[in-house]
Amino acid sequence: MITIRFLCIAFLLKHILACAPLLEPQTLIFNYDDFGPQALAQEFLKGSWWRWSESGASTADAEDVQIIVYAGQPLASVKEQYPIDEAKGRDYRYVRYRDAIEYLDSKIEEDLIPSLTDELKDIRSELIAVFE
Repeated sequence: MITIRFLCIAFLLKHILACAPLLEPQTLIFNYDDFGPQALAQEFLKGSWWRWSESGASTADAEDVQIIVYAGQPLASVKEQYPIDEAKGRDYRYVRYRDAIEYLDSKIEEDLIPSLTDELKDIRSELIAVFE
């Protein structure tokens, strides 16, 4: 009985995985403001300041927080490739590809400012070109 269940499960998994589009491991790096001004992107990306700074505090030599959009690999792997390093002033926000697309689609649909919507459409197109 257990063997039959195992074979059924194995058969189903094989066919499910064969049908599911698997994305190759990829990352793409953006500046924070590529996803819109902080007022628009903050809910999705958190603040644009370094995570080790007090809320909203910035330093004159602060590098921009970068957004790492990734697919086809676990978050832990991405964090190993792009580690946050306070001493070097490296701070990242890690965003799954599908989440980035959903965010961009929602902001594009809102169409708050036409020029901003055009920029978000360009970012969306760039993501699709790389990941799909």
